[in-house]
Amino acid sequence: MQDNCLLLYYTYQNWTMNQQAPHILVVEDDALMRDELSHTFAEAGYGVSTAKTGEEALVIAIERQPQLIILDILLPRMGGIELLKELRSSEKSKDIPILILSNLNNDGTIAEAIEVGGYDYLLKADWSLEDVLEKVNEKFGRSK
Repeated sequence: MQDNCLLLYYTYQNWTMNQQAPHILVVEDDALMRDELSHTFAEAGYGVSTAKTGEEALVIAIERQPQLIILDILLPRMGGIELLKELRSSEKSKDIPILILSNLNNDGTIAEAIEVGGYDYLLKADWSLEDVLEKVNEKFGRSK
């Protein structure tokens, strides 16, 4: 019984801490990458939501208004660029910073993503999870 109470207390403490922490929406169709990113951010004390499609991400972003979106460009149904445009056209999501994290290494796509409203574009192959976390920490003024 005491162990259950401690677990419940710990879960509540972690939940309340994350309610006050910056909230990140991870938009990634690859389940392993999505899980790794969300786990990394949660371990660092961020609140995390995830979406595997552009449609899911649009609903979550407008409802929860995260402080940052990590966005893959290659998504099923609604791609990342289309999602960026939708997010920028909504009053509720137009000012949310969006960090692009994608395998797509095309100068035209990178330029369009930044022009449409991404604040930075990172190639997955060039960045470790720790590097991405450091970039996110910089955005929120957190040190290592």
